[in-house]
Amino acid sequence: FTLSQPYVSSYLAFREIEPLQTLIDRQKTERPDMTPEVILVDGNGILHERRAGLATFVGVRTSIPTIGVGKTLYCTDGLRVDLVEEGVASKLAQLVEHLEQRDDCASTDDPCRQTSCIICHAPITPDEKSPKLNSNSVKEDVERPSLIGLVQAISAHCEGLAIPLKGTSGGILAAALVGHGGKITKKKQSGTKIPIYVSVGHAISLQEAICICSSLSLARIPEPIRQADLIGRDIIKRKLNP
Repeated sequence: FTLSQPYVSSYLAFREIEPLQTLIDRQKTERPDMTPEVILVDGNGILHERRAGLATFVGVRTSIPTIGVGKTLYCTDGLRVDLVEEGVASKLAQLVEHLEQRDDCASTDDPCRQTSCIICHAPITPDEKSPKLNSNSVKEDVERPSLIGLVQAISAHCEGLAIPLKGTSGGILAAALVGHGGKITKKKQSGTKIPIYVSVGHAISLQEAICICSSLSLARIPEPIRQADLIGRDIIKRKLNP
């Protein structure tokens, strides 16, 4: 494929939609039995200043449900990197505190262990400060556990924590997914401490999108996207160095 459109910030979909739609339409024609039930897109869905990123374009154009998977935060509608980072750390700390207080979760036979991803009800929002862990009992000079420590603490109970991200406009735009993956590292490790940002692309709920991404993650990036990236890099490498 030859890209005919230049790259313009926040208009990536206009540059990449034509080759992607052509590829999917070809697959539908030549191998209809391989048509996916959902497509994970390396790009955002409604986490976008116009609520229509590449994942949304792909879904609408192909009539296949899509999920947007962002490797970095798309800052829009009041969402900022520092706000989300602090919010993720705070929600992780709250979950760890909650789990530690549950005596019935101490047993290795506990049904709470290794459940699917936990989805937080309270979102991270730009117009409120992140709550402090044990704000009534923890002194200000006590440092919060590291993100690695927090992720390790929840790994015995779930396959990740998803925190909704709510913009100043009042809508839930995405979820920060952290603590997932970590299954193919060389050293034994729990899930990743670096979030990915899951958003609705087309014809799917955010809860479904989160569960799919969590269940398909052996590493930080869900496997369909990670494998596509590895294969694409290998193809480019062989073409540049035949």
